[in-house]
Amino acid sequence: DQGHGQFDVPRIWAPEAFKREIGALVKGYFPIHEALKKDDLARATAASGKFFTQLASIKHHDPVWDTFRTIMGTFAGTLRVAKSIGEARDAFFSLARAMILTVKSYGVSVEGSVYLHYCPMARKNRGGWWLAPKKEIENPFFGAGMFSCGENLGLLHGPTPQKAKGGADAK
Repeated sequence: DQGHGQFDVPRIWAPEAFKREIGALVKGYFPIHEALKKDDLARATAASGKFFTQLASIKHHDPVWDTFRTIMGTFAGTLRVAKSIGEARDAFFSLARAMILTVKSYGVSVEGSVYLHYCPMARKNRGGWWLAPKKEIENPFFGAGMFSCGENLGLLHGPTPQKAKGGADAK
């Protein structure tokens, strides 16, 4: 499974207000992904600074979330002071992993879609996962060098396609 099984985690009940906070955090994470896919270190560090502040504002506590928050805080902090795009992408790997585990563990309440993507070539062929707002691959680990390298592992949140009335053959 190329390591995808690490994201098969049990769902933890969470109040709707916390799921909305996770949704806001996902929206704060997407600009980091956006900057890295465009090889823009300055935007990535600025976006991670905003993410770091947003993360610190969440007041929810439980042992699992506290662990994820610590991991995300550590790597958002590292990313926010990264001196190279490679250093930023290394920090993004761990930030993205904790973000994915958060969404998979608690669910998320957010407008729009949240997809899980994977690139087997990221991190010197050790692979890398990330959340994205759309189905199409826009690789934050390689940017322009291999922009569409990767695969969509599925929709984690968002509208699911509806079958036409009358079944698949309906016109």
